[in-house]
Amino acid sequence: LVYFSIMIYREKSQKVELIGNYIEHVEQSATISELIAELSRERRYSYFYILKDSVYSQILPHRIKTDSIMRILNKSKDLALKNYTKYTFLDNLYFMHATIDSSKTNTNLVIQYYTDAIFRLNTLASEIPGNPFLKPVYRDLIAQRTLAQMITYFGIIRTNVFNVLFTRKYMLETLYGTLGVYKVYKTYETEFLLKASPSAVSKYDNVKKITDLKMSNTYLDSLFTTFKFDSAFDANRWWNVSTNSMIALRKQQRALWKSVDTRMKEIYQQENNSKNETLLFLLLAIALVTFFVSYIVM
Repeated sequence: LVYFSIMIYREKSQKVELIGNYIEHVEQSATISELIAELSRERRYSYFYILKDSVYSQILPHRIKTDSIMRILNKSKDLALKNYTKYTFLDNLYFMHATIDSSKTNTNLVIQYYTDAIFRLNTLASEIPGNPFLKPVYRDLIAQRTLAQMITYFGIIRTNVFNVLFTRKYMLETLYGTLGVYKVYKTYETEFLLKASPSAVSKYDNVKKITDLKMSNTYLDSLFTTFKFDSAFDANRWWNVSTNSMIALRKQQRALWKSVDTRMKEIYQQENNSKNETLLFLLLAIALVTFFVSYIVM
């Protein structure tokens, strides 16, 4: 009885630990998404700073936020994040800051650096494999991950489109170079619609109706079908519309993540309580058996 009690308690403990690891992984992925979001903002303001259309005070808060998020990731003991700055281009981040501050770089290099870092960081937020413990939240878990991928790819597309609308240079070459990114973005949208829960899909459809996301997607669909820029958007209007689209996507992704995180913590607490109740029951069973045997022998 003691042996089987130990085995049952160990199994319960392993289940609780596994769920705890899943929660930590989801929260870590959310932190990576926040880092990507801040780098996107840095990219935007750095671009305009080089063009003398923004001031240093607009960049600084985002750099501070980026540093704080990186410090959180630096404390992670996850092997997947070990020395992550050395293979995500972030080891050159402060050098890039210095070249931007001294105006010793150009807009193309700024966009390329931040886009490369964002794209590589995005690969670190790996998916969690299916598990019976996660069945109540798994569809929303996959959905928020897919939305995070959509946001990353949409961010790359919108920046490239803005750049050519603003400079009016290498327009066709940029479109062909961005075509693969656009195709991947569309596949993630299809994956989301196929895998997400009905409520998440309904919210996404509603977001498209009441925000600028529908307008952005329609423009991109036309752009990558005809490979011609029309008069529907200039650089500033495209940036404003696509920014609102990014905000709408990120808002839904964060809402899904918070829902998943809350429910996973509830599952964790339930399993932890079950583990403690099992331990108490087993101890009482052992005590009763011991008392009964002692009574019989005596």
